[in-house]
Amino acid sequence: MTFVLIGVSTDYPELVSIGLSGAVLLLTAAGRLCLPLKVSVDRRLRSTRVAEGTTVGCRLSISNTGRRAVSLELVEFLPEGPVMFAIDNLPPGTRQRVHGYDLPCPRRGIHVIPRCWIGRGDPMRLVRRGTRTGSDTILIVHPRVHPLGLAGTRAITGDQRGSAEPVPSGTAFHSVREYVPGDDTRLIHWASTARTGVLTVRHSAVQDVPGHLVVLDPSPDRYPAEAFEDAVRVAASVSAAVLRVGLHLELFLGRRHEGGWSTGVVRPTSEVAALDVLAAAAPAADTTPLRPVAAALAVTGASRAVVVTGRLSADELPAIRHWGSPGLDVLVISIGDTSSRTVRVGHHVSLRTVRTSAGFAMPNAAGTAT
Repeated sequence: MTFVLIGVSTDYPELVSIGLSGAVLLLTAAGRLCLPLKVSVDRRLRSTRVAEGTTVGCRLSISNTGRRAVSLELVEFLPEGPVMFAIDNLPPGTRQRVHGYDLPCPRRGIHVIPRCWIGRGDPMRLVRRGTRTGSDTILIVHPRVHPLGLAGTRAITGDQRGSAEPVPSGTAFHSVREYVPGDDTRLIHWASTARTGVLTVRHSAVQDVPGHLVVLDPSPDRYPAEAFEDAVRVAASVSAAVLRVGLHLELFLGRRHEGGWSTGVVRPTSEVAALDVLAAAAPAADTTPLRPVAAALAVTGASRAVVVTGRLSADELPAIRHWGSPGLDVLVISIGDTSSRTVRVGHHVSLRTVRTSAGFAMPNAAGTAT
């Protein structure tokens, strides 16, 4: 239109010809895409739970029932932005073709991956036409879990059996619950599964096994830059170490409600369940320093506690000294400090300062944790 208007106003026929040629090309491209596209698409994620820093595997099933070959464009809408893929030369009469592709994993959290966009364009890439297809999918991105090693696991849990040894005797059948990915398939309760139609597993209560409490301090002012994500990774690594040796786990994330701080203690029975909880962890403002942590330690029945927090000031050390008791040993892990050391600040309280979650894991993996 611009070329035509300028050509007409300046009596320049060459510009008018260029403009009309462009209009013909655009109309031809639009007419080509007016023909119906007989393609059906089904997209599925290979897993709805992934670890941060990995990729999300997708499986795309496409059927072309039309009479001509088509080339398609696929757009996935991730929290970080859209990602485009090209699917070339889908022959006519194709009943099903499976395409596998990987998407970059979003940040830790619980995300809704919306329906993908599938469409096509003309050979000159002047016009695109498509539609949303499939359904929205919930994707849970777990925090990264650092391996602690056998010595590091013993240092955290106080357990001397080691992660390779089974849970001690004295287990008693307690109930059945719905199967969670990651559960041992040997625990499937087939009678209940057949009766209810829902895959269930036996949930056993272990007698005389001490509980372990993992506290994630939600105060945002304590964490510089990305330190809160490091704190979540440390809490995830400790929780996984506790569950892998078959010990009870209590997890506290410190959520605020109208009456004050909720104890918010959850008791996951598997590593996957614990990581699901930590995937949703978020900082929450608190006007009273360390109040949610003290609230959790006051109500727990665990024998050992690991408190993951940010930087601590010298004025807060006197309060930390009183967290432990003869029946409760407390390890405080401070994230964001430039130094890495472990000191005892009370009879039953130790303080360890690390810079990042990787700095926390490396000494444990080497077996030098104390």
